[in-house]
Amino acid sequence: MFSYLRKALCLIMLLISSLKIFKKKREIDDRIWLIFSSIGIIITFIEYFFKYINFSYLVPFFISILITIIVSIIIYYLKFVGGTDLKALISISFFRSYKS
Repeated sequence: MFSYLRKALCLIMLLISSLKIFKKKREIDDRIWLIFSSIGIIITFIEYFFKYINFSYLVPFFISILITIIVSIIIYYLKFVGGTDLKALISISFFRSYKS
C-alpha cells in the first residue's frame, strides 16, 4: 500500500512541477518541494512504525538522502543541473522505500 502511495505522490509532485515550468517560464515555487518532501518523510515514518516497529531500518533511508543531497549539490555547482533539478532530486529521494 505504501509503495503505491509513494509512487502516486511522487508522480503528482512531478506533474505539478512540470505544469508550473510551462506556465511560469521555468520557475517553481519552493513550497511544492517542501510540502511533498514533508509528506514523503511522514509516510516513511508511518510505514516503519506500523509495518516494522523497528526504526533501525531508517538509517539507510537517511544515509541515502544525505548522499543524494551531497551529489545533487555537487552537480548543481558544476552547472550540470539547475536549482529546480536539485530540489526535485532531493524531494524524490524522500519517496524511496528501503525495506520490502
